[in-house]
Amino acid sequence: MQGLIDAINQSHSKDIIDIIAIFSPLVLSVVAIVISIYTVQKQNKISLFEMRYKAFATLKSIVLFASTVKNVDSNKQILLVFDSFFGTHTSNNNSNGLVAGLNSKIEMIKHDTLTSVFLFSKKYQEPIENFVYDFQLFMINVINNNLDEKSKNDFCEKCSLFTQNELDEISKELKI
Repeated sequence: MQGLIDAINQSHSKDIIDIIAIFSPLVLSVVAIVISIYTVQKQNKISLFEMRYKAFATLKSIVLFASTVKNVDSNKQILLVFDSFFGTHTSNNNSNGLVAGLNSKIEMIKHDTLTSVFLFSKKYQEPIENFVYDFQLFMINVINNNLDEKSKNDFCEKCSLFTQNELDEISKELKI
């Protein structure tokens, strides 16, 4: 019996090739898992990029809208600028339909931006929310003809500060 055990042990001598054959499936499995994790993370970043970019583009449009509004004198002209930036067709003669269309567009802008705010760093979430609410309040004042020069300048200044303090930093988060 001992002779049989010795013969089996001698026939199973371990050389480097046997060791590689034993461990290579394990190493290859670990490499495959690491690659799949990396791929999933990259795909998630790409998916989140699209949502972040949509929110960022809306914020950028509001800032550009404000910089244009700064040089506009009347509420009607502001509404025309709003129409050119956000496409609400303010030339509608029906004032109830116009107000409803504007309110609907403002709500859509607010919704699209605020539902994506969690995609950005925590430190930008509150400034983005405040910025969007300031935009909404500004537009409500325009629609209701309650806008004065001081309110317009305050809104434009808030947009300028938002650009300086947050928007440039937010754009850095768009990298994939």
